[in-house]
Amino acid sequence: MLYRVLTSRAASRRFELISCCRTWALHCRRITSHSDVHIASAIGSQSEGLGSLNCQQVVFLLDEVSRAGFRDPDLWGRYASRALTEVSTCSMDELCSIVRALCRADFSKRSLLNAVCRRLRAEAHKLSPRSLAQVVSDLRKLNHLDGPLLSLLVGSRTIVMSHFRTFDLPLVLCAFAQVSFRDEVQIHRLGQELCSRSGELTPSVITATFYSLALLDCGKDGTAAHLLCNYIPRVIGDASSRELVNLAFAIVILDLHAAEILSYILEQLARQSTMIGCREAHALHIIDCCVTSPEAFRPEMRASFLADPTSVSRCTDALQHIAGVIQDVPVNYAVSGSKLQKRLGRFLDRLSLPHRAEAMIGPYVLDYMLPLKIAIEVDGFKHFYSFSRRLTAKSKLKLRVLKALGWHVVSLPHFEWLPKTQDERLAYLACQIEDVSGKPLAEIRRGGGCSSSSSGGACSSRIGELVSRTRRLRPLPFSSGLPARGTFVSGVRR
Repeated sequence: MLYRVLTSRAASRRFELISCCRTWALHCRRITSHSDVHIASAIGSQSEGLGSLNCQQVVFLLDEVSRAGFRDPDLWGRYASRALTEVSTCSMDELCSIVRALCRADFSKRSLLNAVCRRLRAEAHKLSPRSLAQVVSDLRKLNHLDGPLLSLLVGSRTIVMSHFRTFDLPLVLCAFAQVSFRDEVQIHRLGQELCSRSGELTPSVITATFYSLALLDCGKDGTAAHLLCNYIPRVIGDASSRELVNLAFAIVILDLHAAEILSYILEQLARQSTMIGCREAHALHIIDCCVTSPEAFRPEMRASFLADPTSVSRCTDALQHIAGVIQDVPVNYAVSGSKLQKRLGRFLDRLSLPHRAEAMIGPYVLDYMLPLKIAIEVDGFKHFYSFSRRLTAKSKLKLRVLKALGWHVVSLPHFEWLPKTQDERLAYLACQIEDVSGKPLAEIRRGGGCSSSSSGGACSSRIGELVSRTRRLRPLPFSSGLPARGTFVSGVRR
């Protein structure tokens, strides 16, 4: 009945089109997927009706069809193209609704998203705290948020922290962590505001806040230590398996006295080990390497760990139990090589150094592996916090783990490598390799081939063996070439 109404000539009128869309949206979950496509096609076919809608109605239509979750990219492109013509007249709330609709869909329209972001940049001061938190969270999920845009959105006015809801504060912190934007003033204000709302903190809020502070390497201002001592022990029993893994990973990153709490988290995680997925398995592999090789911890955490043999024993037993449960969990790890990394191989060839690209060592993939346990890491822009030359917390952890496994790591920052000429890069690379390894190039050349199995670099723990056995390296989407501009790829966000 609804389909016949939509395909009738009367449905082209503005009011009836919106009414039909509203009725369809309210009942879409009761309709089969086949009928869902027919109804969406009927609405989309009314080009005259779509063209006569005003801004508010277009945004409503886009919002409702995104809630329904249909899978037709052509129809979605038609709705998004119509919404693109109304971006300049939309209010800030309507712009946030468009971003929210794009976030719900399995495919997005890049041109519409770019137009919305241009409006947000120009009028960011008009966003309410609630809208600000939601839009940065949605842009983060769409992988369309970067340091400059977040800096403009957050720094466009003096933010009154009391105007945020408690749930909104970790959303903003997660956005800072996602784009590696380490604004210490704003991060400290957000953390202090969260700590002042002790009665409203849920396990998910506490976990997201603590994990974000760890990724931003903000453990020295007292907020992370306050959460660790006063809140995290109380939420361990109620946290999900993913939240427990995030808590344990954050403790490994930060430099806090937390050996005992880490053992409690891992023991609770062992009770929920059947719920562990592939992402958690990879993080646990890193945690396991740190527990097996405490040199990977930072000084305070390492001292706390070595001074508490009971906690060490509990951590080891819990990880062994987890390893026995997740032995069949596949670990998919996407390897994406930058142009800077790929071009480095030419310089290694000119130096006549045996090398192997993207070699698996422990829980990490090395950019280049050389003989005598020498690793080369090309530190591009993503390895540093925005607007700084400070390595991210994850990059620092990778270096510590590799060094704890006995590797000599040669780090090549992009800001030192790119300004040099070809000859200067060759001399710089040779000098760095000799300085870090303590051996001349001639000895390295005689070191033989590069084999991860014979280099002794893999973690000797049980989780390390299981993850190495079940890991499957896969290229990123579009490895065979980017799709044409304006086209859609089902199931993949552009």
